[in-house]
Amino acid sequence: MAKTLELQFGTEFGKTANISIDNPKEPINEDLVKLSMEQIITAGVFTTAAVSWQL
Repeated sequence: MAKTLELQFGTEFGKTANISIDNPKEPINEDLVKLSMEQIITAGVFTTAAVSWQL
């Protein structure tokens, strides 16, 4: 059965931006996911000024 890891990012406008990862490597390391999400934000992937991650 295929699995998907859904990363949800909250924006300054109260909206949610999502990134889906198909067939993530298991077991999921929550600390690594948080670090990766912080790196995505720092890299400027989103065009909004303020983004936070949500698990």
